Amino acid sequence: MGLCGCDAADLFGLHRAPDAQIDTPVFDAPADSGIDAPVDAAIDAPPGADCPASYVTVDITTLPSARYRYLGTPQTWAIAQAACAADQIPGSTRYTHLAVINTDNERSKLTAQQPRRGWIGVSDRKTESLYLWVTNEQSALPSSSAAWSTGEPDQTNPDDDCVEMNGVADYAESDCNALLPAWCECDASPIQLQNF
Repeated sequence: MGLCGCDAADLFGLHRAPDAQIDTPVFDAPADSGIDAPVDAAIDAPPGADCPASYVTVDITTLPSARYRYLGTPQTWAIAQAACAADQIPGSTRYTHLAVINTDNERSKLTAQQPRRGWIGVSDRKTESLYLWVTNEQSALPSSSAAWSTGEPDQTNPDDDCVEMNGVADYAESDCNALLPAWCECDASPIQLQNF
């Protein structure tokens, strides 16, 4: 008993659960206290909590769970993908990779941030004309999209296997060894190495 004439369980709202086999403290906060019962912090964490600090949300209303980083240093597609992947926080359930474009809105929001050319995470490096994203997200593949620039995809140059997004949000095939900036994305989709 403490100074208030009550025991610690009464003082802190801890009581034995009625059907427990052992003495298990149960959190009993008054309904109007404003205190919620403890929850798993990972579940309650805001989207992107495990993304690197250099990644930012582009549009919280329509793209709430993804974060992006623009790599302004020109590099090859493979080096850009490796640079994005290297941003991954060890042990995180959020993955970093070249950006996977899921909607026209996402394309336009990213281009509005940086209206310049840049690599995105799609290529036909494995099989000509079969475009695969660096993740297995179920987004529209560019081969069936109106997002291509006029005359693209152009299959005449066999070295043009990687896709860039230009300053007006259109896709174009380019030589994977061309030096371009790139868009990285952090989201819940892991990289699929067999796709590229």
